[in-house]
Amino acid sequence: MSNEDVGPCVVFVSCSDDLEIGKLVDLVAGAGDSAGVRVWDVNTKYYEATVNLFVVGRGELDRLKNDVNLQEAGGLVLYYDGDFQKSSEDLKSVQDFARDLEADVKLLVCDFCSSEGSRTSAEEWSVQEGFEHLEIAGDDGDSDRLKQALEAHVWPNMITKPAATNKKTEKTNRKSNNKAKEDDLDDFSTLFEQLATMKEQAAGLPPEERKNFAEQVVLAYWRSIGGDEEELLDL
Repeated sequence: MSNEDVGPCVVFVSCSDDLEIGKLVDLVAGAGDSAGVRVWDVNTKYYEATVNLFVVGRGELDRLKNDVNLQEAGGLVLYYDGDFQKSSEDLKSVQDFARDLEADVKLLVCDFCSSEGSRTSAEEWSVQEGFEHLEIAGDDGDSDRLKQALEAHVWPNMITKPAATNKKTEKTNRKSNNKAKEDDLDDFSTLFEQLATMKEQAAGLPPEERKNFAEQVVLAYWRSIGGDEEELLDL
């Protein structure tokens, strides 16, 4: 084939023949045959997409570039043995490919760093080259991060899912609204029962005080049925 269009994809590159890069592919797409090309059916809470996963050794990069169109490559994963000083020459051999591949997600991955100095060097190289450095094993390892980083990419063929309705929240809101209505009704009933008493109180007041008292009674009734005090004040 010649420059075949493979659509959205991730390229996994082993920087050493001794590394079992297939396990990285399994972390992303689940267990399966890691030779050649794997299809990753991405299914997250928010979207679905289909992404091709290419697994190659560093010596196969030229062939890969000639055979397929990697224009839609969203991710590049370089796998090294954790000894950055020893792997630096191997990484140099893939640097041009990495720079030419305009992938948004670029990850430099190892099981765990052989030393603190190796970790520092790997992180410095990653910052310089636009990669994220990941350790997937050991005390500081995070094997989930590899998949999470690739899922965070906006794949061009992604199909978004409709927003999930939180039925529990809706039910809680309905209960709260019903409770508020019941409370308002109770307040109104209480005020109504006190109407005769309030009428007697108002009868013995001077005209101006009786007017103010009446206004307060009206406001109390209005609030008891859920009314906004500002609405009355604007009348």
